[in-house]
Amino acid sequence: YDSLIDEKEQKLNEIDANLNTQRIYIRIMKKQKWTDEKNFNIAMEKIYEIGKIIGGLAKYYAKDYKK
Repeated sequence: YDSLIDEKEQKLNEIDANLNTQRIYIRIMKKQKWTDEKNFNIAMEKIYEIGKIIGGLAKYYAKDYKK
């Protein structure tokens, strides 16, 4: 059971790292004017929402792990 939680936590950390990478890429795209403000904001909002979901799952599994 503990290994399953560790695998899930590891996967969530991997997803979070990928989201952070995407944030960086999108900021670079905006700075280089490869995308406009509207598309930048849409992409950042979606990444933010995914981040909230990942954070909620991480808290859930951390709480579940303490039991």
